[in-house]
Amino acid sequence: PKAEELNIKMHINKQIGQICDSWSQVRKVAINLREFISVKSEINARWFAYEMLVQKILSQAETQCALQKRSSFSLAATTIVLFNYFPEFMQYFMEKLKEKCPFIEKGSDCSLSSNDSRYLETISGVVHLYAALIAYSHGHFSSYEKKVDISEGWKFVAGFLNSKPQIFTSMVLCAFLDIASHSLWLKYGVHFQKLLTTIKDELYPKLPKGSTASNESLLLYIESILGGSINTPDGYIISE
Repeated sequence: PKAEELNIKMHINKQIGQICDSWSQVRKVAINLREFISVKSEINARWFAYEMLVQKILSQAETQCALQKRSSFSLAATTIVLFNYFPEFMQYFMEKLKEKCPFIEKGSDCSLSSNDSRYLETISGVVHLYAALIAYSHGHFSSYEKKVDISEGWKFVAGFLNSKPQIFTSMVLCAFLDIASHSLWLKYGVHFQKLLTTIKDELYPKLPKGSTASNESLLLYIESILGGSINTPDGYIISE
């Protein structure tokens, strides 16, 4: 019924909109959504709720996470908790995430609907969210059964070495590494250093000249990582 669908949409939008940089608030929102969705015994209502969750989470990534990258951690934390409450939701969410952000699987071998700056800015928020999902898999949420494994982060970065650089390549890598580098460093150590060195030596010289600003940002970021240890990223929250 339309009235029930409207109620589901409004409730989910309100709850996701209340997420902030606090583990207690993440738990509060996730528990509220678990209780709200669990009583939806009718299969169509349950899947409509999943669809609304995906839409709201990705919409928040495109807006809030694009402008305030630290918010990607609290949004990712809530999403991981929901994965473990509703395992079927995780598969559906990841399918939609990869549709929205095609270079998760294809690296630079994908065609974006637009290369304009506004579109790339919104996509950067989705990349921030994906990176935060991965960052948490090696750390606070490592004991959770349902999560995006840290190895997916390695594949994501390495995938850009095996595809032709595009105008968006440096922007995407910057957005991802800014969030996930700390966890990838902790997991892979010197091997991650070697991967970054390869990007600097082999990929960077091939980057399109039309994206000079983001190209330089990528180079400076990689050099800063190779020059010393990486600090825990801003916004990374742990249980209280």
